Amino acid sequence: AIERNKKRGKSTDYFSLKLPKETADYVPKLLALSYLVKHPQKGFKRPKLANKPITTQMNVGQQFDFSVIAKLSGVGSKQLHALNQGYLKNQSSPNGPHSLLLPIGQEALLKSQFFKSNFAGEYIVKKNDTLYSIARRFSMSVSALKQLNGKQNNMIGIGEKLLVGQPKTLPKSLTIDYQISPYLEPQEVVIPTLEIDYEVKQGDSLWSISQLYEVPHSDLAKWNNLRASSILKPGTQLTLFIPQAEKPKQPQQKQDLLQDLQKSLIQPR
Repeated sequence: AIERNKKRGKSTDYFSLKLPKETADYVPKLLALSYLVKHPQKGFKRPKLANKPITTQMNVGQQFDFSVIAKLSGVGSKQLHALNQGYLKNQSSPNGPHSLLLPIGQEALLKSQFFKSNFAGEYIVKKNDTLYSIARRFSMSVSALKQLNGKQNNMIGIGEKLLVGQPKTLPKSLTIDYQISPYLEPQEVVIPTLEIDYEVKQGDSLWSISQLYEVPHSDLAKWNNLRASSILKPGTQLTLFIPQAEKPKQPQQKQDLLQDLQKSLIQPR
């Protein structure tokens, strides 16, 4: 657009350029938002955000289905789609990319059992290895490598086993073979639950509590009218709904015997 205006001898400032409407509107909106953040007007409320990243990009390493990742991670499918709107379908393309933005800070993600069980490979330290060289080999930062392995310093020993953020092919597929359209709403299955109260302690987060009780992170936030990124205060009371195991069904043969016995008891002599 600038080159076109130059050839015609016209001004090349932004508002003189002939641009598509979406592009032409985008920059003024961004400038307006920037002005409001710097000079908040009366009634304009800025959201309070922690001064640290609250999302992390993770390379899944293979084709994945949003519903499978949601089940493994405890993050709701709707939230995953909202953060990854570049994916137009319920599955990533077979040829990639396979990167996914998760609503979890890097430190919490690396410490989670979800990541360690499914997306961390193992590396055995060799002679002349350093944390820096290992991190570089697996496209990680040194701090991420230390967090993943719970290290407080840079000391490593030959033969030591380290977890590395190397995508690996899982024994179970991360995709679903749909017999019907994945956009049809599945029927809701009602699972009996037990309601419990939990008092937040120092250092607790929604993610750590959800992992402790093995409930979805998104559900825990929804039960307590919180956002997935909400910061918890010690002493706050949270409500959790813990799934209960179903009562084992009686074998069919045993049920038939009971029915026959009941019939014999009520039949007249």
